[in-house]
Amino acid sequence: MAICEPGTPAHIITRYLGFLCEDANPVVALRNPADLANWTLPVLEVTIILGAVLALIHAIRRLRRDGDPTNLAIWIGSLVYLFIIEPPLYFPEWFGMQDAMGFMFAHNVFTVEFMYDRLPLYIVCFYPAMSQVAYEIVRALGFFDGRKWSALRGALVVALVYQVFYEIFDQLGPQLKWWAWN
Repeated sequence: MAICEPGTPAHIITRYLGFLCEDANPVVALRNPADLANWTLPVLEVTIILGAVLALIHAIRRLRRDGDPTNLAIWIGSLVYLFIIEPPLYFPEWFGMQDAMGFMFAHNVFTVEFMYDRLPLYIVCFYPAMSQVAYEIVRALGFFDGRKWSALRGALVVALVYQVFYEIFDQLGPQLKWWAWN
């Protein structure tokens, strides 16, 4: 069964969000931001994409100015994580995981979409933007101060701060129809 045949969870959820998943482009789709489902979608996109760009600029500046590659490693590592974890979530049938996972959720359509309208550009940018914010907050608060266990302690606090930001996003998203759960 194709992922978007009538009657499938994907078909039902994308109809709820206001679009037809069977019309999705397999590579990339571009839309007018004014034509999106509600005003919060383009605001979210601009905010997160700008955050990722600024995080990359900051990471490069920290590398050049301070010789510290940490921010750049986090930025790139976030994208590596994204490209490993997201495709199986979006297409479990491609990875032989349909019986174990099934269809979990669908994003609404945004201005720039990849992979059959399953991966919005803002999601690609979300990972490096949020990981940088979490890391910089923890670094600024001194959790990586060089004492014994500071790297482990700092990493745990970064994970906690990231999750706090993610929970806000995760709770608000379905309410604003940024995505819907199955």
